[in-house]
Amino acid sequence: MTWRTSLGDRSFFTGRSTQLYMRDLNEANGPFLSYQVLMDIVLRLKPTVYARQEMFEYCRTQYATSPGILTQIDEFEKSYTSENAAKWYTKDSFLYRLLNSTLRLEKIDRIFKLRLFIQDLHNQLHVLQEEYIRTQRQLHTDVLTLYRGQVMTKTELDEFKIGSRMSVNCFLSTTVNPTKAYDFACDFDGVVQDPNVSVVYEISVDLAVPHSTPFASIADISVNPDEREVLFSMAAVFEITNIVQEKERVWKVKLTVVNKADESWNVLTAHL
Repeated sequence: MTWRTSLGDRSFFTGRSTQLYMRDLNEANGPFLSYQVLMDIVLRLKPTVYARQEMFEYCRTQYATSPGILTQIDEFEKSYTSENAAKWYTKDSFLYRLLNSTLRLEKIDRIFKLRLFIQDLHNQLHVLQEEYIRTQRQLHTDVLTLYRGQVMTKTELDEFKIGSRMSVNCFLSTTVNPTKAYDFACDFDGVVQDPNVSVVYEISVDLAVPHSTPFASIADISVNPDEREVLFSMAAVFEITNIVQEKERVWKVKLTVVNKADESWNVLTAHL
């Protein structure tokens, strides 16, 4: 599969009415590259005082009728620094939900208003990644195995094909603890009801090769350290290597992380 494709004008500037989670790159290569270029531009913008103020104002407009959340936003404005971006992301607060909703909808105006936090979280993962990989290699870990649990419909699962490449258009939380992933792969009552199924992603990360999307453990700075979370930055790409039904209504989807830094991607972004 090649990354080379033409970029349509509409793909940059039209938001989506439904929230994406994973995009099949075999069928949606053009929108994927549009989103990649958009994120590359956002990450290269210079952080400014105005960007910080615009972020807080945007948050307040989204929750103008929710006094409790407005109090959280006041705390966010008083205490936020670039160094605690990951900690804020892991809190059960408005910020996590607003950020990922904005990224999934791919609305450029909203993404731009949150650009400072997106930059800070991405850059923090980039800094943490080097030490995390070094520590894993010292433990003689050549291939890191991560997990994520999700409830989806059987129809959605049937769209997954072995050999396909998928892109996640938001920050992606995973864990080194498979038990935690299986817990998240259930409905609120601990079971999964028709038409839904439980899906656990088993993600293999080859630590011997460079990775174009930052990822790192944030367990030491998370407000939920017991989840042993490893967080990927936006637009990570995975290849589906296997799909296995483990028991009734429970499936495992095996993925490997794909490095996007190939020749055609470099040609596409060289002018930025």
